[in-house]
Amino acid sequence: MLSKQASHLRRGAAIAACAFATALAFPPAYAADPPPKKPAANTTTKSKANVMTRDELRACMDDQDRLQQASGSLQQEVAALDRQGNDVKALDAELASKRAAVEAANAANAAANAAAIAAANAAKAADPAKPVDPAKPAKSPSAAAVDRAVEELKTVATRRDDAADAYNAQLKALREKSAAIETQRQGWTERCTTKGYDEMDEAAIRLERKRAGAATK
Repeated sequence: MLSKQASHLRRGAAIAACAFATALAFPPAYAADPPPKKPAANTTTKSKANVMTRDELRACMDDQDRLQQASGSLQQEVAALDRQGNDVKALDAELASKRAAVEAANAANAAANAAAIAAANAAKAADPAKPVDPAKPAKSPSAAAVDRAVEELKTVATRRDDAADAYNAQLKALREKSAAIETQRQGWTERCTTKGYDEMDEAAIRLERKRAGAATK
């Protein structure tokens, strides 16, 4: 039966739910808030080892910028993924509508067939001697309507499954990207937030950046 033929289309790749920790936390390290205290004038050799060199501070500042950019880019990609998910949900609704149309077409076709059989039986009873036409009857309009509804259902189901596959592939990629950024952030935290730094080094690095930016204009 046609209703059974359409039943295999009920499958669909489920959209996995995902909550990204995209707001990567960057401790207030450089100039945004009060920096770690500079070593006192009588700092011991051991405490001096707890102060970054200018090169270390420069590397930490560069890495912080890269991580913030990566986090912002990830947030934009997650927003785009959310829109993809909404598109799949819209196709789910369209698919449900097409299934309902197939069921309605099947019901109408069954009623038309029953009416045709009843009319044929009544005609035969009224004139038993009338020969039966051996020619195969043409497909009824109700049966053609079922075929059209089933084809439309198949088309939407294919579009929906393709969209869900694309969503799930992007979801997997963003999970991996999020995990990589988090690993880098943890490494940055271990390297760059456990030592103090000299404000003069920070000022010199910012001046370097300002000059480099002016040179590129």
